[in-house]
Amino acid sequence: MKKFLFSLFAAFMCVATVNAQLVGVVVESANDGSVGITPGFLGPLLCPGGTQPAGTTTYRVYAELQDPDDFLSAMFAIPGGGANPTCYPLVVNTTTSFFNSPIGQADGGGVIEAACGSFPDVYWDSFMTIGREFSDDGGSVGNQWSVNPFSNPFGPASFGNVLGTDGAIFATNGNPNALPTGPNNRVLLGQFTTTGDLSFNINVNVFDGGDGVNGNLQYIAYDIDNVDCAVPGNAVDGISLGCVFPAATGTPGCVDVTACNYDVDATEDDGSCEFTSCAGCTDATACNYDDTATIDDNSCEFAATNADCNGDCLDGFTCVQGGGGGTGNGLGNGSGCACLPIVSGCTDENACNYNATANTDDGSCEFTSCAGCTDSGACNFDASATIDDSSCEFTSCLDQCGVPFGDGTSCLDQCGVPFGDNSTCSGCTDSGACNFDASATIDDSSCEFTSCAGCTDSGACNF
Repeated sequence: MKKFLFSLFAAFMCVATVNAQLVGVVVESANDGSVGITPGFLGPLLCPGGTQPAGTTTYRVYAELQDPDDFLSAMFAIPGGGANPTCYPLVVNTTTSFFNSPIGQADGGGVIEAACGSFPDVYWDSFMTIGREFSDDGGSVGNQWSVNPFSNPFGPASFGNVLGTDGAIFATNGNPNALPTGPNNRVLLGQFTTTGDLSFNINVNVFDGGDGVNGNLQYIAYDIDNVDCAVPGNAVDGISLGCVFPAATGTPGCVDVTACNYDVDATEDDGSCEFTSCAGCTDATACNYDDTATIDDNSCEFAATNADCNGDCLDGFTCVQGGGGGTGNGLGNGSGCACLPIVSGCTDENACNYNATANTDDGSCEFTSCAGCTDSGACNFDASATIDDSSCEFTSCLDQCGVPFGDGTSCLDQCGVPFGDNSTCSGCTDSGACNFDASATIDDSSCEFTSCAGCTDSGACNF
């Protein structure tokens, strides 16, 4: 049986600090098209006749731990807060596609020894795992996945590019697969067969000496320089203790100049670019202008004409109902008026000096200069009066007949002549008076009783 020829493709892609339990990550590869296996690559499993798919390279990724009792509990992704959902992603990519056996699985344990005869290519299946290499490995103790841990395509029977923003593949306490084996204390993290170029960044969780309480350590691929991406409190040294493949040749960060978190010093894009935390209104004339915003999100709001952002009219203008719309554009008092130039004057319609064009009362209203009798039938009717002052009178302009003076023909006295000419029918109307006038119809107080007084007895000497 021909043996695999292995090359150390990349070793210790990230090196832990002193006393850290993650020594590094090792990537090995095989691409000579050989059949069969060599212990240390797929353990003791044999698939005679299995041929590596043409043109592919098979990569095996291991976490190398410091001590044999260290426990590799998980590979994980941590989301950010606020506007950045990809603070610490878990990424596995190829520039083409990954090989998947028809009976393989995306999770470790898809290699079934009994199926080697019928499906020898299962040996080259692509999968992620924590230590488990085939179905009978570790007493059939499998890995666990959090709910919907990583983005599609990632299903039970196929493995595709992975972008994990929140979730984990983890081993439960006591799972022997998560303990390192061999002289180098290695735990298998995945096998990836592809015709393309493999790349990844992986975050791992290690229990120092198996202690998940006091020895819980997180190794993150790199720290994201963003306010929403606080370094986990139990991350060893906080940065650069996770693993990136191929080895970064520059500074990771966001290299998109249009992104909110563009890093002018970054030379390697780490997938952290986001476009929402700096979005806002960039129009300096808007009420909600954000001087920190660099991306306009069409949220700008503007004050109405001649109004401020509170909906109040500017100096020299006043709110006029029905003057053409609201002043606040949703920002102010919503009064339904428009801010028009101030026109001062008397605004009381009942005043003598009411100004129909005025919109601001200046206290000048007065109610006397136009007061008078407004009844056209009154003797003192005033055509210029607009305010009735209750002074109307209806007698001073009438003659004895109750009609206006000047129409004397319509009112004759008892003599048949206009009133005022009483000489024709006036006199003493007392028949006992000396000057009694039988023709007089109007007594003029001229009666006298002396001129005809004397002795009326005919037998008297002085009769």
